[in-house]
Amino acid sequence: MEVEGRQYGASPNKRGPIGGGDGDTSYPPRPNHAVDHLDDLLRSLSKARSGDVIFVSRSVTIESTERVYIEKMVLHLQKGVILSSDRGRNGSHGALQRSDVLETRPPERSGGKHPDHRL
Repeated sequence: MEVEGRQYGASPNKRGPIGGGDGDTSYPPRPNHAVDHLDDLLRSLSKARSGDVIFVSRSVTIESTERVYIEKMVLHLQKGVILSSDRGRNGSHGALQRSDVLETRPPERSGGKHPDHRL
């Protein structure tokens, strides 16, 4: 972000905007798993290993309110697993994971911060 000519935060690089969107050129490789609802996503996350790509289509909204509220669910990604959608491709906003629970946590990555984790 730029304020009065001074840059704050991270800036886009040659791969495009941070977090995807128009101009993103860093699409992941062909997916090993394609999911369109929460149970599929949880099953794929439990089976995925380093190098696997889990893809959620642009038209999908994964609703997780009940599971977060009742089970305190948190998505866990194994080291090296890529969770992707098609945000930025042909104007797509990408898939959406949503929850109405304030305590909803972002996906966690096993093994701490690692350069092979991509969301």
